[in-house]
Amino acid sequence: MSPQHPSSHVTINVALRAAGRKRFPAIRAQSTPEALHEMVFETSDGWNVIANEFQSEGAAEYLRAQALVSEDDALRWIRAETVKKFTAEEASMQIYPEQGQWLKSMLRAVRARRVLEVGTFTGYSSTCIASSLPGNGELICLDVSDKYTSVAREAWRRAGLEKKIELRVGPALEEMRRMIAEEEERFDVIFIDADKESYDEYYEAALVLLRENGIVLLDDSLWSMDVEGVKLLLTGLQVWTRDGGC
Repeated sequence: MSPQHPSSHVTINVALRAAGRKRFPAIRAQSTPEALHEMVFETSDGWNVIANEFQSEGAAEYLRAQALVSEDDALRWIRAETVKKFTAEEASMQIYPEQGQWLKSMLRAVRARRVLEVGTFTGYSSTCIASSLPGNGELICLDVSDKYTSVAREAWRRAGLEKKIELRVGPALEEMRRMIAEEEERFDVIFIDADKESYDEYYEAALVLLRENGIVLLDDSLWSMDVEGVKLLLTGLQVWTRDGGC
């Protein structure tokens, strides 16, 4: 399968790589170019990045409340079971309810049918994704942990989504490379939420596995971004917009 990188991916990737960063600080799943500009502001200490924070008092609570209204029984069960079975540090790896609702909206908007998830944990995001797919939809989940994904499997059963989801347990990058080598059907959307050290490699493999005009979503992609990373990200977005990426 030969890679056909969308120009928007290539432009931003090259711009950010110029900093020599180990990881690719791609756009956070919920972000837009306008939102990213609002997330960066000048202080006496230079540039600071506000990621996943709301400056308006009560905004975060409002979004969370709206997301919880739309949460079904399976999703509520996942949150409760994750807190009950695992440590607070482990449970913090789960996406927020508002992120889950955002994922649902995005997948329905682009009419995704075939999706790849890299990093499944206890199944909150995969349950959101699979419930948004059409009757013939397919979600492939990659994760290394039987312990965490045992909760996900039960959640999928409770939600009646088992037929739409295939879990492949093992190193995600190895599986992605195998899919590339065997030319598996490409994906409409790829959601990456796994070990941050491997994001660059996941992203490059995702571009090959993605169909033309497909979408890559990355959670925690502004994780530990420094001043130069932010400046290059904004520069890349400006070039992307100018060259017709938006």
